[in-house]
Amino acid sequence: MAYPPNFWDNYKTRNILSLIDRVRVLREYESYPKRPSFQSIATKFDCSPKQIKNIVMNRDSILRSYHESCSNRNEGLDDTVQKRQEKIEFLGKVMYEYVQRVLFYKYPIDDEKVRQKALQVKECIAVENFHPTSIWLEDFKLTYGIPAFDMETLRNNVPLTEEKHPHLSAIDMIQYVSQQEQEKS
Repeated sequence: MAYPPNFWDNYKTRNILSLIDRVRVLREYESYPKRPSFQSIATKFDCSPKQIKNIVMNRDSILRSYHESCSNRNEGLDDTVQKRQEKIEFLGKVMYEYVQRVLFYKYPIDDEKVRQKALQVKECIAVENFHPTSIWLEDFKLTYGIPAFDMETLRNNVPLTEEKHPHLSAIDMIQYVSQQEQEKS
């Protein structure tokens, strides 16, 4: 069968997104205070709006798969790498405490302040070769369910179960989180 000369010009190849791209879609979708259209997200990721809708509808299973794939990668690590990973996880817990304190006392917060505080915590707990990049920040937000660092979003996504200390020093937060960890054990 012969096709007209311009037949393939409007044909769009189906772009199936990888697991990491699907997680990025979820981050992008959840980063807006008002939910964006599926079409606007689809344009950014060069795929169909229907695929974006399916990703959003299957959010929990996608995130579960993503976290399982991350944990599977960690199984074969040696002790040094494992200890570093544990320090980074602890750093995340300290940073979440920071976010809770900021929310409790209504201090201003943004991505840059979170990165600067992560650098301070990193120095205190001696995490080697760690840099609070935008990728780390996005993973932190995803792990703790924080779409954005504005007060309205934080109030809706960060539960506060107790009164928080007003101190934002890295040492104070590290000591507090360490104490909480010991009490859980």
